[in-house]
Amino acid sequence: MMREIIGITGMYASGKDTASEFFRDKGFDEINVDLIGHEVLIAESDRVIEIFGQIIVGDEGVIDRLKLGSIVFGNTNQLKLLTGLMYPLMRQRIEQILSESSGNLVINAAVLYEMGINDLCTRIIYIDCEESLLIKRGILRDGSSEAEVVLKLSSQKGINSIKKYADVVIENSYSLGNFKEKLKEFYITYFRSDSDGRANSNKKGNVYPES
Repeated sequence: MMREIIGITGMYASGKDTASEFFRDKGFDEINVDLIGHEVLIAESDRVIEIFGQIIVGDEGVIDRLKLGSIVFGNTNQLKLLTGLMYPLMRQRIEQILSESSGNLVINAAVLYEMGINDLCTRIIYIDCEESLLIKRGILRDGSSEAEVVLKLSSQKGINSIKKYADVVIENSYSLGNFKEKLKEFYITYFRSDSDGRANSNKKGNVYPES
């Protein structure tokens, strides 16, 4: 039986982590692309500093991701410089994890299509949400200012255009319970069961890369 690799995508604060947690409870392992980005950023910090300058270095002598974000979000050319370096290396890391695992996985990635890793997935879920709620959730979850959240969302506008390619679009503009019920409906539809029998095991799935 072919294993399932489910891509979970959507804009910032749309609910990708909650959806990934749902599948981890079913025994799926999770590849968290944000964490892989952090991992690659550390490994390639010298090259990133060479491109963007010492202005992105924090008090502790390492890259300050907020400073880097303030440069690239809202500036298409600067963002392309960063993603041109990061995305190929991140894809290599994802392919390595896939080659070293054998069970069902979810790939949690806002940039699923931008990175071209949608072709690694057997099914894709797009999580949709009203922008006003994305702003509120981003402020509450990350302690960011409204301006910071709006800037980040503006850099992701293209993500909305990819939902037509997803196998299913799940709305997350209502309650948490409503969202989880829709995830459950998707799972039953595709796996014909609400049990974890198709997943890796009866244990909760892991998150990669491991911290």
